[in-house]
Amino acid sequence: MKLDVIMWPDLPWPTMRQEWLHAERLGLGRGWLYDHLNLGSRPVWHEAYTTLAAAAAATTTIGVGTMVTAPNFRHPVTTAKAALSLDALAEGRFVLGLGAGGPGPDSDSLGGPPLTRADRTARFAEFTELTHLLLTRRTVDYTGHHFTACQVTIAGTDLRASSHTTAPVDVPGQPTPEGIGAHSSGEWADARPRTDATGAPSRAGRTSLLPRADRAGVLPRADRTDVLSRADRTDVLSRADRTDVLSRTDRTRGLPGVDAPDVLPRTDRTRVLSRTDAPGALSRRPRLAVAATGRRGMALAARYADVWITQDVSQDDTVYAGSPHAEVRRQIALLDDVCAEQHRDPGTLARLAVLGYGGERPLDSIEAFRDCVGRYAELGITTLAVLWPRGDQAAAHLNVLEQAAALCSTVNSQAATP
Repeated sequence: MKLDVIMWPDLPWPTMRQEWLHAERLGLGRGWLYDHLNLGSRPVWHEAYTTLAAAAAATTTIGVGTMVTAPNFRHPVTTAKAALSLDALAEGRFVLGLGAGGPGPDSDSLGGPPLTRADRTARFAEFTELTHLLLTRRTVDYTGHHFTACQVTIAGTDLRASSHTTAPVDVPGQPTPEGIGAHSSGEWADARPRTDATGAPSRAGRTSLLPRADRAGVLPRADRTDVLSRADRTDVLSRADRTDVLSRTDRTRGLPGVDAPDVLPRTDRTRVLSRTDAPGALSRRPRLAVAATGRRGMALAARYADVWITQDVSQDDTVYAGSPHAEVRRQIALLDDVCAEQHRDPGTLARLAVLGYGGERPLDSIEAFRDCVGRYAELGITTLAVLWPRGDQAAAHLNVLEQAAALCSTVNSQAATP
């Protein structure tokens, strides 16, 4: 079981920066941000992509992601553009989480008529399809009921062609693929040096190493080795004394490649080609996560996503199973059925459950956390995400989170030992 955390963009950046660095020191896999204009009328609520870019620049190993971006006030073109840039800035550590978006201030912010649940589902289908197209094709021309993209080319391959460190989405037992497919995370794509339009070496991958926690300014420290001094150098992590951030024993391998026969059998499916020179294909893309509790949303996850997201909150009282655990069990059974309908091997779809926002209380004690891990692991959940502590019990909950992170690290290390 992997452990992620929901971070909060509700404090001054120096304080938030220290929280992200603390989360990284704990070995947490990924920090996620809710993508809202505001939440609960907080006096401070920073924009998600800007904050994640800052967090990525301040850290080196922890992943970053949106939990989740919805079409309430986002458009697929600008969302895909932001995702590509953020994935490049984060050196491949970004996961783009998508969701349908519910009614409320976010939905009302841009005006327009009220949407029914069916309308939101249809809009989300277009949003996800178009975003996926924009992330996987060089040029997209798309006309839908809710969204349009007119001959959009949001980036060349050089933006994301650098050799970089990644924080993989974990699917136990899957081999490292040779190429990149619609369900693969893309960090295994060809990372040979590219050239720009003039024939000169591309500068996309020649950015400086991300700042250390103790760096006060932007100028290099006198004792710092310049890992980018050679123009033809692509591996920014080649220092002999640098720890390989992918060598942690608790990290499992990634997702299958495009040639997996049980992943992409549909002839009408847009594929992401593994060859960087394939006509119309991009060299790599950010990984996608889709939050869904119903059949139509799960179909989008099965078609496009690397990760399926759910949480301990009831989304539809007409089918709610009575408790968060029972509801997630019901959803997983439905997800397996939908994967079969979509010809998707359910074992290739990582499953993340957010606990603590609804009925579960995983940080009340280490015993409560162990109980949640055991119950949700039995359901097939591969990652738990808990809320970074806030409020009156923040200190006590942070203590439990630190114990929980150490526990997960130990258990995963033991599981990885032959």
